[in-house]
Amino acid sequence: MTTTSAAASPAPKRTRTRRGLSLFGWLMVLLALAVLLSLGQWQLQRKAWKEHLLARIAQLHDSPPEPLNVVFNRVRDGGELDFVRVVARCDGLGEHAVHLYAIRPDGSPGWRQVGACRLANAPYGAILVDLGFEDVPATSGGESTGMPVPGAEPVLLPTQGALITGVLRTPDPKAWYDGLLALALPGQAASGNTDPHPRPGASFFGRDIPAMAVALGAARPAPVMLSLESPRAGPKLTPAGLPTDIPNRHLEYAITWFGLATALVVFVLVSVILRHPRARRA
Repeated sequence: MTTTSAAASPAPKRTRTRRGLSLFGWLMVLLALAVLLSLGQWQLQRKAWKEHLLARIAQLHDSPPEPLNVVFNRVRDGGELDFVRVVARCDGLGEHAVHLYAIRPDGSPGWRQVGACRLANAPYGAILVDLGFEDVPATSGGESTGMPVPGAEPVLLPTQGALITGVLRTPDPKAWYDGLLALALPGQAASGNTDPHPRPGASFFGRDIPAMAVALGAARPAPVMLSLESPRAGPKLTPAGLPTDIPNRHLEYAITWFGLATALVVFVLVSVILRHPRARRA
């Protein structure tokens, strides 16, 4: 019994070809590229914003204060509120206080004392005033933790008609990690205090003006805070002053993101070229 040559000869080996990226793979590459380019463009926008901010702060060092009501009225015409030096007459500034977590100029943690300034004949009923850093030790519960304990320092300013000068600051935006910190720090969050009814003496981790105003009993608060420059509110309260060391590294960050986008494009192109049949035969 004979067999055919086709049956006797071994079957030819099938060569496996390396295919290119699937549709899903290309979509992932395009999505990653879009994210990297968007982050780079966002850093360039942040760079322009930071340069404008630094220029405003530089001009503010020598600028005279403006009446607070004049600045409030100018906002209606599109004027800015952040980093504007103003003078205001306050009532009830030292009656109650809350505490705002902040980093001192030397890099150590600290607390700023915040009070409420009641306003007369103004678009708002009150404005919150950052009275300065509290001079308190970095201890907690008798044990050194590096975290100072907030304590209400006496305010020596007149309770009626106190004339103060300071710089307006806009509140902190809500952070994406506020919810996580609310779990890690019971009763507190990054941008405020989670207690729906905060009281005087409460501690805050950001300029949460509505919650601070509730704690201080300040009705119709202005949407900005006033960082006190003069006069000094008390012997153990140090005015925060203007920031002098604001970093501006957004160009470096933008170059990093654009560099990663370029590396991704080069990697994909090289992969496509190496997978091409002509490249393999060569």
